[in-house]
Amino acid sequence: MSQRLLFVLIALLWFTLPVHAQDTVIHDGIAREFWVFVPDGLRTPAPLVIALHGGGGTAAGWRAETDWDTLAQANGFIVVYPQGVNREWNEERGSGLTQRRTDADDVGFINTLIDLIAARYPINLTRVYAMGFSNGGFMSLRLACDLSARIAGIGVIAAQFTEEMLADCAPVRPLRVAVINGTDDPIIPYDGGAVQVSGLYRGDVLPTDETLGFWLDHNACNTIHATTTVLNERPLDATSIEITQYDDCASGGAAALYRVVGGGHTMPGGSQYLPRAVIGNVSREMHLPTELWRFWSEG
Repeated sequence: MSQRLLFVLIALLWFTLPVHAQDTVIHDGIAREFWVFVPDGLRTPAPLVIALHGGGGTAAGWRAETDWDTLAQANGFIVVYPQGVNREWNEERGSGLTQRRTDADDVGFINTLIDLIAARYPINLTRVYAMGFSNGGFMSLRLACDLSARIAGIGVIAAQFTEEMLADCAPVRPLRVAVINGTDDPIIPYDGGAVQVSGLYRGDVLPTDETLGFWLDHNACNTIHATTTVLNERPLDATSIEITQYDDCASGGAAALYRVVGGGHTMPGGSQYLPRAVIGNVSREMHLPTELWRFWSEG
């Protein structure tokens, strides 16, 4: 498949998904859109999950893709689906990123959004989590670095640190961090290197293991006591998932690596939103939001 056709397919996928903003808040002079799901019968302070779409995506599309609402209803937490300006997050990953479509203050926007939701609903501000895919995964890392006083844990899918992000990352406390990357991701290379979308150079990323290593060090995790689980109950999906979890860490901290062997630029349990030849395989070994909720809830 040609690089030009790849760009067209990605554009058709992401840019035709509708945006139906449920609410807006003015931040930095811009009307910022978001969806909120509040489970029925909520009476006590509830955890909050911030679900960040990928680059070119929409809050509405990510809501449908992840189905956090069902989990939230069953487990009594609130979910917010923010919308990036021009369908992208300004995660400030470094000067190598080309053709960014936004320079919005997205860290400030998320901070404002937490305040707004806490003013409207009973939120447990000690249990605020963020997760995202690709551009949204980079944004989750940015929030963990710059807004760690408010974020208790993150889920990073198909993303890892750049050198610039790593050098600037200074979280003020331990966090529960899950990194979920496919070994055969054709866009964000698992072992680090150049990111290219439709032949366009989008900067370099560090290896997944180096991203994980930062959080192991920051959280003061004892790596000797790690536990490893392998999921391979659906061999027809051409993937398996090696889960290595580190729980012997400083208070409030933990880390987990979900190494999706054979997985592509995809979310485990998500949709095959483009052909395998373009984005690689989707793992069917788990529904990732369910697994993230389990991991965060153990803290």
